Amino acid sequence: MNCVYRWYSQLSQYAQATNRISARAKDVRALLKRAGDPMELLAVGLPKTCGFAELGKRSAKSPVSAFATALKKIIEELGAVDGSLRSEILVILNASFGMRGTAPTSGTTLRTTLGRTRTSSAITS
Repeated sequence: MNCVYRWYSQLSQYAQATNRISARAKDVRALLKRAGDPMELLAVGLPKTCGFAELGKRSAKSPVSAFATALKKIIEELGAVDGSLRSEILVILNASFGMRGTAPTSGTTLRTTLGRTRTSSAITS
């Protein structure tokens, strides 16, 4: 269970705070943030938050595998948040500066362009 807490603590600040995720991912993230008892989290909190509140009951109709699949999807969503943000930023930078390419090539172009601008303005000042 420590791996769940460790995984959550290693999420970026952006992933821990963004509202640009599904409602269910927000709920799971909030649960992980305030979670105390690992057994309570695993047996009750996570299943309930993922829509499988009846999972531990004898009358449960949902299999554990369905819960595991739902939780995996949410974990993947939270883990992909940073990559999505970087992709959006790259699209904006490419459009704004008339560039094309990946993050490394765009970064190089920006450093070169902005470096020349900074040097030019320092010389003319």
